[in-house]
Amino acid sequence: MLYLVVLLVLLSACDQVDESDIELDIGIPEPASEVVIEMTGGNYWFEVEGQRNPTITVKQGDRVRIEFESVDGFHDVVIDRFGASAQVSTGGRTSLEFVASETGTFEYYCSVGSHRERGMVGQLIVE
Repeated sequence: MLYLVVLLVLLSACDQVDESDIELDIGIPEPASEVVIEMTGGNYWFEVEGQRNPTITVKQGDRVRIEFESVDGFHDVVIDRFGASAQVSTGGRTSLEFVASETGTFEYYCSVGSHRERGMVGQLIVE
């Protein structure tokens, strides 16, 4: 009998639900953002916003564009996991684009000569 009373109380409360308070999560991901990173390269470093060889963090699904400029020498920036690379000479500018399609920590680096081994490397974190 007690169950019947509880059931009737719950059912009567259902008629008083304000539909504007209901949120449904139907699994549609948020639209991806476009992330633009201004990067400078020199002998044997990358710089973003005044930091040398910084860790760059983006979100999974972001469309990432790196605007890359060399102030000293011939360099490239390579991100193997996303098949992204671009080369530039002193005073030049170029860009590379990719979609951060999977989460994890990935290396970006300069593949010219021994630049990577000499410290021209950083981390890209996709959350």
